[in-house]
Amino acid sequence: MKRTIDNVNLEDLRKRSYRLTGYLEYLIEYVQGKECPRSASCLPIYEKESDTCRHYFGVESPARVSSKISCQSITPKEAEQRGCQLSLKFNVSIDYIYKELVMRGVAVDKRYPYIIRVAPVHLYNSFIDIRRFVDVLIESVSIVEEKL
Repeated sequence: MKRTIDNVNLEDLRKRSYRLTGYLEYLIEYVQGKECPRSASCLPIYEKESDTCRHYFGVESPARVSSKISCQSITPKEAEQRGCQLSLKFNVSIDYIYKELVMRGVAVDKRYPYIIRVAPVHLYNSFIDIRRFVDVLIESVSIVEEKL
């Protein structure tokens, strides 16, 4: 019996990585001042053509979930210039945000004082996992915001 990994095409894996990381970046913060182009990396979030864009942490986003806490990706925007990881820089210390994420079972890397690194791994994470992470991040930020 052949192992599953033997049947995987590396080019397909890289494409999946681009899309997963692009989807995460999209949900966190789209490039401010531009309309969403509904690019290939964003498509999984739309159920129908009339659905609106959601960028939950962009400073100028109308869908922003927090008035006190924002974050932006400081990882290169060009997919070819990055791996599957995004470094999210927050405008507040990540002490409490990190603790809230860990309490909810999320595994992220921290770089004090302001950066959390998130890596949607294309071998086992899905678009649903990314959406769940963003939902947990929103919940965590809401709890931390109450403490500020």
